[in-house]
Amino acid sequence: MARGSHHYTIRTLYGLAKSKEVGLTDELLHLLVEKETGKTSIKDLSRSELAQVCRILQKQKDDEKRRLGLLKKNGNPVTERQRRKICQLEEKLGWSNDRNRLRGMIRRMFKVDALEWLNETQCQSLIEAMKAIQERNRKGKKNAERSE
Repeated sequence: MARGSHHYTIRTLYGLAKSKEVGLTDELLHLLVEKETGKTSIKDLSRSELAQVCRILQKQKDDEKRRLGLLKKNGNPVTERQRRKICQLEEKLGWSNDRNRLRGMIRRMFKVDALEWLNETQCQSLIEAMKAIQERNRKGKKNAERSE
């Protein structure tokens, strides 16, 4: 199994769905499964489909914890807003599915292994670099549309 991956089970799925942060009923859980995978039975889900639904539920759980302020805050409190902006840019760039892309960029630019370890100046440099990548992607799409 790949490093950093998780083997999700039906038990995990129900545990996430019934957690106090998510609090889905059986009916709502089945509706979510059907919406995401097109299957009506949880037992019919493949490993990848089960993992996909579990990741959605885990994100909902983490978002609710974050909203309530229960998620452990790491890193420099001065850079908290900058790190939030970096996460937003990561989402816009489509990197949220692969956390290694951002980590690799941080490692290449600053020779550190975690976003939380960056100082204010480093965070600002990372934000500007990510904005430049976003701009290049946008220009590339425009050029592709024109050439068609």
